Amino acid sequence: MKRLYLLFLLLSLMSTAAFAQRVALRTDLLLWGTTTPNAGVETSISRHFTMALNGAYNAWKFGNDMKLNLCLIQPELRYWPCRKFEGHFLGVHGHYAYYNVGQIPFFSGMEDIIYRGDLYGGGITYGYHWVLGDRFSIEAVIGG
Repeated sequence: MKRLYLLFLLLSLMSTAAFAQRVALRTDLLLWGTTTPNAGVETSISRHFTMALNGAYNAWKFGNDMKLNLCLIQPELRYWPCRKFEGHFLGVHGHYAYYNVGQIPFFSGMEDIIYRGDLYGGGITYGYHWVLGDRFSIEAVIGG
């Protein structure tokens, strides 16, 4: 687990010396909605391809019992048919997470249950990236 944190930190530091057209710092607003801090970096690797690395960590414990613990890492390779960081893209990703979630009283059936374990997976994504200015953009992604 320490190696994953070190890799994520190293990739984040590499982006500070790069140009904005080649690197993007990113975050997922939907994960923030679940109180899960997250960040990512996406870098250009060729004319039509970028590589993204996203991570999330949530260590919240509410009261004596209720937990929402999560550690997630997700690398993704993206293909941009026209210009990188603009317009349509297709991606393939993998993910790993460790989770410990349970005893949540406001979800039916989860008051006495704890889910704990490792999650491995992968999938494909389609998205569209809108440039909002010189330093800001937003994207919508759907995947399976």
